Amino acid sequence: MMPNPIYRQTIAEAWRLTRRHKFLWFFGFFAILMNSGVASGIETFFNNVSLLANSGDNIANVKQLYEANTLGFIASNVGKFFNSITLENAVTLLLVAAIFIFFIWISIVSQGSLITATDTFRQGKDVSPEQSFMNGTRLFWPLLWLNLMKYILTIGIVIVLGLPLLSLYLVRGQDFWMNILLFLNFIILVPGAMIIAFLLQFASAYVSLKKLPLWSAIRSAWALFLKHWLATIEMAFLLFLIYFLATAVLSIVFLPQILNMYVNSVTGLLPGLAGYMNVSNIALLIIAVFLTAIFSTFQYTATTLFFIKLEQGTIVSKFVRWFGHWGNVGEKQAPVLKAATKPAK
Repeated sequence: MMPNPIYRQTIAEAWRLTRRHKFLWFFGFFAILMNSGVASGIETFFNNVSLLANSGDNIANVKQLYEANTLGFIASNVGKFFNSITLENAVTLLLVAAIFIFFIWISIVSQGSLITATDTFRQGKDVSPEQSFMNGTRLFWPLLWLNLMKYILTIGIVIVLGLPLLSLYLVRGQDFWMNILLFLNFIILVPGAMIIAFLLQFASAYVSLKKLPLWSAIRSAWALFLKHWLATIEMAFLLFLIYFLATAVLSIVFLPQILNMYVNSVTGLLPGLAGYMNVSNIALLIIAVFLTAIFSTFQYTATTLFFIKLEQGTIVSKFVRWFGHWGNVGEKQAPVLKAATKPAK
């Protein structure tokens, strides 16, 4: 499926902004820690399908842990740890918690910085890295709640669907309950998690660009998604496909060298290769971080531009253009734009 011109224009403009404003790469690297733009909806879909594909083995492992009372043993040891906690352990826990909170904070701030900076650059205005950071800081709390709501809702669906049926399976050992669980997960969890991921992107844009309160942003995001759900899926799939192809190309470029050096190092064919391996691993890590930052910035920029064009009504799903508005599939009927006519003399 070839992307329509609007999609191509959006992707080209996103790449131009990404290439031209390199300070956005810093925000892109941290933003992807919690979110990856509109493509996260497709990523969520594939992740959940993969999880369901392996769910039989996972549930069997949970059953073994349940029968061996492993979870109770772990809980008992955790309780003993906190009852006999030392000052060193407490400091370590606080340090780990502080690092964890810092990465959440910088990821949320980076999301807001990317969204607002993309809109500013699209208007032909300039914005400094400091101003972008301040804009992201101002949007921290609403974007934090939106990100948390994504995880809470997704986990909530899993708990509501999974715990009762999983408990019946663990207690009674009947495969019927496991099959029901897998079926409900496929028809509810997979599409539900994907829709939640899409809504987060639109709600974040409404909060950042339209200055809407949290609940108003969520309602507007839902209305926008209902109107353009098919175009949203198409754009998300296109960005995911670009990511997949880029990853495949990079793997083809770097993997042979890595395997060759690893084999030579293990077999001892090249003396002193361990030092080269360490340098190579560090170089590859730097390259990976660099490319991750660039592509994350590109995804967020493309997502923001896509949202703006949806709001302006300039994007129509390719499937809708192919098959018309039969049954209002994927998009509500758009008003026909008539060419301006000259007034009669």
